[in-house]
Amino acid sequence: MYQQLLAVIDEFQPADQEDSWRWRLNPQFGYTAMSAYQNLILLHRPEAVFNQLQHLVFNNISAAPSKVIAFSWQMLLDRIPTMDNLTLRGLPGGSNINCSFCNAGAETTVHLFLHCGTTANIWYEIAWWIGQPLMLPPSLSHSFSMMVGCRAGKRGKKGMMIIWHSFIWTIWQIRNNRIFNNGVIDVDESVETIKRLSWQWFIGRMQKVPASSTNGGGTQATAFSYDGALFVFRVLPVLFWLLHIVMFVAFFRWTV
Repeated sequence: MYQQLLAVIDEFQPADQEDSWRWRLNPQFGYTAMSAYQNLILLHRPEAVFNQLQHLVFNNISAAPSKVIAFSWQMLLDRIPTMDNLTLRGLPGGSNINCSFCNAGAETTVHLFLHCGTTANIWYEIAWWIGQPLMLPPSLSHSFSMMVGCRAGKRGKKGMMIIWHSFIWTIWQIRNNRIFNNGVIDVDESVETIKRLSWQWFIGRMQKVPASSTNGGGTQATAFSYDGALFVFRVLPVLFWLLHIVMFVAFFRWTV
């Protein structure tokens, strides 16, 4: 020990400058909350996994709104206020941490969005809608990879991204409505909401058909059809008002 102390002292070089603190994580600018946060992230989550999730959600362009993509990112990192997370952080949430849908298990992120019986039924309905067989994966990152990977080409992958983000957002909204407003869970209505949001985001941001598949009969089925969407959301309202005008003119002539 004495020899080690001498070795340390021998390397010491006196200087005229005053002593000061130095933040090793950012020696140039000193301590910042961002540098401390990034260091904690790297300690608890491997950088490779962190960058992989970041690439999956943020670096892939999606037509979903920014707030929805940000929520999906938080969900993949298990940073959303589920009952399980609230309890782990000591926040008041009541003694019952069971899933608000099935009440059969703790409301963890994976259970709520994947393995809950009600959520699984919605997943199966969506899989039938897009014409894709589904096997529920063990994690949410795998669900995103499976959803996007089931289509070839950029348009197909973008379409699957829209549907996946729409599913995650809808499940969370239904969950909140169930907890705060004692809302009723309806699988068919939830599926229709996911379809409607997917259509709206697609029409608002995209210009081409993003997803297509081939069914068992060899014919091509599309998860989104741009021409069909234009007809439903633009042409039908015009035809509706034209019909009202024709009926009004006919009624006016009949009364005269």
